[in-house]
Amino acid sequence: MAGCWSSFLDFFRGDPSRKQFKRANAFYSQYKASDKKDLKALNNSIANYELALNNRRKTKDGLPHPDLGITLITYASVLWERYTITHSQSDVLKVIELDEEAYALWESDPASRPPDYPVLLLDLGNAYCNQYKVNPALHDMLGKAIIMFDKLKEVGTETDKQTGLIKLGDALYTWCYDDLAQSQDEKEEKLDRSIAILEKAIEGGRIGRKEGASDSSIPYETARQGLLTLAMAYNLRFQNRKLRADLDEAIKYNKLVLKHMRNDDTNTPYSLFDLAEKLFVKYEYEQGRRATGRSTDGAWLSIDLKADKGVNELRGAEGALTQVLQWREIDDAKHAELKSESTKLLDTVRTHITNLSRTASRASSSTNLNASDNGAEHV
Repeated sequence: MAGCWSSFLDFFRGDPSRKQFKRANAFYSQYKASDKKDLKALNNSIANYELALNNRRKTKDGLPHPDLGITLITYASVLWERYTITHSQSDVLKVIELDEEAYALWESDPASRPPDYPVLLLDLGNAYCNQYKVNPALHDMLGKAIIMFDKLKEVGTETDKQTGLIKLGDALYTWCYDDLAQSQDEKEEKLDRSIAILEKAIEGGRIGRKEGASDSSIPYETARQGLLTLAMAYNLRFQNRKLRADLDEAIKYNKLVLKHMRNDDTNTPYSLFDLAEKLFVKYEYEQGRRATGRSTDGAWLSIDLKADKGVNELRGAEGALTQVLQWREIDDAKHAELKSESTKLLDTVRTHITNLSRTASRASSSTNLNASDNGAEHV
């Protein structure tokens, strides 16, 4: 209603912002129609949003325009589009400035919040996270992101709330690696909270239950990130506490994220490698050995191997690593480390498989020999 009334007033007042905003939208539509290749149209769109914003901050009667908030977040979202292309620091700082202005406007007057309010919380939280990832010294940015995502999980549609939960869980997990002067107990508290929140989001959003896609309306990238972060969070907790239950959960969610990933997702081989590492660690535990990584120590391979322990884990790791090395892009230079590490781990896994087979053969021979001896005594 505010938008209609604003347009009505524009007609009589000759407000130039109306035409400028309309022109900005037209240029942005032109940019999208070009398959997002017409950067001139994108820049023209941004320039016109800037003009419209300047005129809407104060109208002729000295009051903010009724559509000021919508103008701010629309301008910010289009500017973010350019940032994803240019990675200009000035663009992302401007995005944060615009979104913060809209946030302050609606936070002070909840009744004025439009349906796009959850979008603002998500966009502002993402922008804060982006700044932190670019420069981890900006600790306050991560804290601000957590505030935005914490608010998002309480507003809007169920999809908005589930997205807020996933983003909040991911941000809390990220904080576990922050260099802030916090105790190990504080980090573990954040890790526990991250796991609880992500599990709630995944269960509530029914994520990962269909092969290749989510049957929720949560965007694919967000759903995948939730599953991936949960697998990593359980793995981190396993590293901290050495509880087998955490390792099992890490493997479970690693498999679930692989089931959820699209065929063309370039993160798939990396997730396969992560799964192989976890399966090998579980094999070590099944053997009653310490989880020492990829040890090929002679004593490891020749003394007291249990032929029936960890075979499935080893075979699973072998299969995952084979898929990695068969990936069509594995020979690209940017994946050289993945190829090298996968080759090393696969060699180790196969060495253990071979030695387990020998152990099984020796056990079988011993059993047969004992049976023969017992038979001779019986006769």
